[in-house]
Amino acid sequence: MLLAAIVLQPDVIADFLTRGREAIAFHTARHDLFTPQTILARVGVPPLLWWLVVAAVVAVARIMRRELFWTLVWLSLAITPIAWGQTALLALPLLVVIWQSGRFGAALVLTTSILCLTVVATAETNAIWPLTLAVTGLGLLVCPVAPGQLRDRGT
Repeated sequence: MLLAAIVLQPDVIADFLTRGREAIAFHTARHDLFTPQTILARVGVPPLLWWLVVAAVVAVARIMRRELFWTLVWLSLAITPIAWGQTALLALPLLVVIWQSGRFGAALVLTTSILCLTVVATAETNAIWPLTLAVTGLGLLVCPVAPGQLRDRGT
């Protein structure tokens, strides 16, 4: 569909992509944005460090034969340039899979939920995003999130 749009209306799609880049640049400069890239940039650490962490998590997940779909879900969450508190809702399906993986996964998600509620109570809702990424990344690596390993718990 994108190719058809480029062929039929190249100016419109070019304008859309240009404005999209401008919006990302504008929002990543905001001080209320808490993605790993913006946090690192604020403290003077090159955001490349986050990209290396993301690449390592994905590589280890694939080596451990974690489900490709959930690995890609985590990857898309980890590299998003713009994330506010409500963006953590996008991680809910992955958190459910981690919860269903066993006792450790359930404890991990429950602890994260309590921490997120504590963070929200302190009015730092944007801090939920890095916490959610850390927990889902850990869950992806530690919990059996692989084909055939999830159990039907009757729920």
